[in-house]
Amino acid sequence: MVCFTKWLFIYATNFLIPLLPRKAYLWLGDLIGRLSRNSYQAQITRRELSRYLGPDVPPEEIARIAVKGMGDYKKDLFEIWELPRLSKPDMAQYAFIDGREHLDRVLEQGKGAVLGVTHFGSWKMLIACLAYAGYPINQIGIDPRRMISPRHPMHHNLVMQLEYRFEESIPANFLYIKGNNLRPAFKALLANEVVVSSIDGMLGPRRVELDFLHLVNKLNMGPVLLALRTRAPLLPCFAIRQEDQRHRVVLHPPLPLDYDDSDSGAAGLRGLRAFNTLFQEQVSRHPSLYSRRLFDHAVTPEYWSQ
Repeated sequence: MVCFTKWLFIYATNFLIPLLPRKAYLWLGDLIGRLSRNSYQAQITRRELSRYLGPDVPPEEIARIAVKGMGDYKKDLFEIWELPRLSKPDMAQYAFIDGREHLDRVLEQGKGAVLGVTHFGSWKMLIACLAYAGYPINQIGIDPRRMISPRHPMHHNLVMQLEYRFEESIPANFLYIKGNNLRPAFKALLANEVVVSSIDGMLGPRRVELDFLHLVNKLNMGPVLLALRTRAPLLPCFAIRQEDQRHRVVLHPPLPLDYDDSDSGAAGLRGLRAFNTLFQEQVSRHPSLYSRRLFDHAVTPEYWSQ
């Protein structure tokens, strides 16, 4: 019954969101976050936030971060569901780019660019923002339709269908990688295009545990090794929701990778640690934007540890 109720809510909301003013569904997202403050999700989120942020953060602050994180996640979903009907000029209401000069500069070198992203903030909005800004975006990922199964709850399958619809609607190329075949990514970089790859996702065989705040996080070395093998610059990129509810898509300068080191594993690990330093800083400043990832990792550890 709970699964059907969630499915019905998502199904109805998907049709309702495009009919509402943006302020209305953003308010709805915050309301859902507040109403969920005593839910199972809130309990797990508070526990994980406390473990990662450490004992110096008081429980009342942990509770506030958890509520904000649940609300922000709902707002992210609502915005993604609305994107298929939007055009390029509409994007200014949703997101803007900070540091695009870093990406423009590396593309002038003609070697393409690898963007290292994470499940922090709205990574889908990040892709849409860069694509509508005119950058040739290629996102490495898993086809959402592969995540649809009779074994999964109804509402999960519906969300995967909506994710695929979103990916089809924006001017970006989604590289649904099977196995370790990265040939499409190599081809995109050779054409001086942008390849977006998750550093904390489940895709990739080379994953390393690194210290992360007060615990550890398992990060994917794949994007760093891709940059090293192709000699493409790797730029960390994060999406941060602002007070005005727009997303600031922050492009950092390229990581100082050692392309000439004959030991690619050691060079890759150094690059991954440099990314991890920036990543921890972002989560420390905006912990609510990573709280959903912490919850997902806690309730489905087998999914994230593949």
